[in-house]
Amino acid sequence: MMTITGMDTNSLKQNAQSREGLAGLLDYLCQDESILLGFCETAGIQPDEPMRALHALQKQADTGAA
Repeated sequence: MMTITGMDTNSLKQNAQSREGLAGLLDYLCQDESILLGFCETAGIQPDEPMRALHALQKQADTGAA
């Protein structure tokens, strides 16, 4: 993912600190099933969790919630 995004580790970490940045990362992750499944296996989470998190972030952005 690092080479595809063009970001280094620090940039990726910094980008994930904002709601918009995290939503962008989750959106990218959820677009490719092989990347999603690999991430979820490494993180020890279910594959639906990143998508649920993305939807929650998008809903907050739509409603203006903090």
